[in-house]
Formats: sequence, structure tokens, C-alpha cells
Amino acid sequence: MIPTQDNRWEDLPKNSYPNGKRFIEEDTRFWISKDALGNRILFVQEDERVEPKDLGNIFSGLSLYQDMSVSGTRFVIKLESKDIEDKFTYVCESIVKEAGDYQGVALFQFIYSELLSWSGFMRPKRAGLSHEIYTGLWGELSVVVDYFIKKFGAENLMNNWTGNDKTPQDLTARGFSLEVKATFKTTPTSIQISSLEQLDAPIDKQSIVHLRLSEDPEGRSLDDLIFAISNLLQLNSTELAKFQKIIGQITEDASVEQMQQKNIILGADCYEIREDFPCFRRSITNISISKASYQILLQGLLPYRLKKGVEEFLEDV
Repeated sequence: MIPTQDNRWEDLPKNSYPNGKRFIEEDTRFWISKDALGNRILFVQEDERVEPKDLGNIFSGLSLYQDMSVSGTRFVIKLESKDIEDKFTYVCESIVKEAGDYQGVALFQFIYSELLSWSGFMRPKRAGLSHEIYTGLWGELSVVVDYFIKKFGAENLMNNWTGNDKTPQDLTARGFSLEVKATFKTTPTSIQISSLEQLDAPIDKQSIVHLRLSEDPEGRSLDDLIFAISNLLQLNSTELAKFQKIIGQITEDASVEQMQQKNIILGADCYEIREDFPCFRRSITNISISKASYQILLQGLLPYRLKKGVEEFLEDV
């Protein structure tokens, strides 16, 4: 979901480069223009002469180069793919907004890093996610829509959900965490814990949300869930941009079929992690054990299941 954009390039004639107009009036570094074919150009101009490194193309259709024919330093970003012009405009707005006081090599490194981060959003590869990653992502996004945003609102979502598999817990806020586990098995017997840190958050309340999913044409797809979250973030452009960038990175390998597959939740159980919860914790594990993953039998978790599910867990947070 891309917010409606002012078409900044609309009034620029073809072949206007090397001239152009400012992207925003108050910033003299960023300019827009068009080449002879009408392709959109964002160029970054500074008076000091530097030589940015690693100016390789981000993907086919988005070229980067340093224009050595002009004085100072000019970093040119040219879009040659008409089908993603709206996305390109959105990414340019984010980069200009976040560029702050960067100057010289630091500025060009920031821009290049941002373009890499946004590449999955602009041009997803669609090679296909693994079943495990797809299932986990669908489960996390459904919990975000069905529980998290309803309870806490959308304004601080990206401080509490990073979408990053390097963080031990999926969702955190106000001294609690939710670890989401999802499966398409009709009668699962166990859940997989991927690390010693996953069930050892330094907070007061922690739980596992276990979802049993089934493909169903009446359900919701990844596209549906992403659209719903984006719509809820519409009034907060900063949070929306963070979400669009991260979800683009996560889903860039998702196939079209995966993005459109609709699923329903057959059951959702919530298990509260108490002191006697059957698990391995980093805080009480010998430091010589660097990492571990293991399975927990669901039958053994019955004493920790909350009768009213996630709603009960979130009542007092």
C-alpha cells in the first residue's frame, strides 16, 4: 500500500538533466530531473569533491553513478522502470526526510545503504520463502492486526515489532513479550524453540501464542495483512515508512502465490511463561553452551494455557 504521492516529476520536461529542481525547497542537496527518455532522476549535489565507494546498481532498472562532469560531487540515482515510479517517489521522500545533517562521504554512504534496505520494497525478487518463514510471518502479522494494534494502537508498532529474526522475541511492549508460533498441522504435538534467549526475556510477563492455520479462500493473505497494517499506520508517516521498509525486506523473496494465499486460524492458544515453565533459559545455562534449539510437547504446556487466550494475557499490561 503506497500513500498518494504528489508527482514531483510531472512538470519536468524530458532531457532536463543536468539541470533540475529541488526535491524540497529547504534542502539544497537533493534535486530531481529527467533524462532524454523521461526516466526519473534524483541527484544529490554537494560543493566538496569526494569519491563515494560501492556505487553498484541496486537492481536492474535502478542505476547509480557519480557524474564527474559537474563540479563538486554529484551522486545520480536513475529509475528506468516505469512500473515502480510511485514506490521510487516514496523511497526518495523517506531518504530525504531521514538524511538529516549527513555530509560528504557519510551522506552518500547513507543513501546507498537506504537504497539497499528499500530494494525489497521497490523490486521484490519473488523467488519464494521457505515454508517455515512464510508460516511464521503470517502468524506474526495476524497477531499484530488481531491483538497488538487493537490493544496498544499503531503509533509505536515499529518500536515493538522489528520483523527481525535476530531479535529473540517477536512482539514486546510495556514489560511483556509475545512469542508467536504458527503451524499448518491439524494436530501438532510440539512447538519449536529456536534459541536459549527466546523464552528468557528480562521482563515481567512473557507468553507463547500458538496458532493452528489452514488454507481457506475465505481467509486473509499476506497482502491482506500488510494492507491492513499499512492502513492503520496511515496517520503516522514515520511508522508507515519503517514498516514498509522492513516488510519489503522480509517479503522480497515471497512468491506471488505466497503473497496471495489466504489462510484462517483454526485455533489460538496462549501459554504464560512462568518460573516453572518447561524450557531452557540463557540466564541459567552454562556459558560454555553457546546456542541450542529444542522442542516442547504441547501436552506438557496444558497447565500454563490461559482460558481466555491472548486477551487474558493482555488484560493487565
